[in-house]
Amino acid sequence: YDLVAATLDDLPFDIEIHESADPAADASAGRKGRMHVAVVADYGCVDCYEVDGEGRVYEVHGDAPLGIQYGLTHLLELWGFRFFHPFQTVTPAQLDPLDDHPELGMVYEPEMERRGLHLHTLHPIEGLWGVWVADGDALQRGQQIVQWTIRNRGNHLQWVALDDIVTYPSVVDDWSALTTDLNAHAHARGLTTGVGIQLFGSANLQ
Repeated sequence: YDLVAATLDDLPFDIEIHESADPAADASAGRKGRMHVAVVADYGCVDCYEVDGEGRVYEVHGDAPLGIQYGLTHLLELWGFRFFHPFQTVTPAQLDPLDDHPELGMVYEPEMERRGLHLHTLHPIEGLWGVWVADGDALQRGQQIVQWTIRNRGNHLQWVALDDIVTYPSVVDDWSALTTDLNAHAHARGLTTGVGIQLFGSANLQ
């Protein structure tokens, strides 16, 4: 349930989630007028999922941890959400029924084993303040990048190391705490993580 809640926690709609294979029964007992989704981690294939349903009642089946998150994201996309940037989302005006949508009832499996994002940090761009510099809301921004990677069906997140933690020892403790927390969050969501090392460091400020 924590994975499902994390997938939805930045969205404006109140979607009622059920952890059973009988969403129709749950919906009839739940709040009226809302979308009801049963999320069931019952598939054995790696990072796979299936979305089905009609009206205001849907099912997401998949493996855990990533398959069910991918499936729920796919359902959100069918409703009109577009996750084009880690810190910005296109949100539909309302959630409409998806009756007879051609993408329902299909099992989706990844065609590549590793699917991820390699973040530059140097330029600087957004990733610098989300995965490296431990200022202000850095952890929240890093978690948003993790969320975005998952929403784009990724399973790996990597960022480039900078030498400020060698040059300026005063930043090490904060950097270490951010890196520890961000890695723990990414791993709990199902991502692997890695660090890129610049082997030639006498130019371009690396």
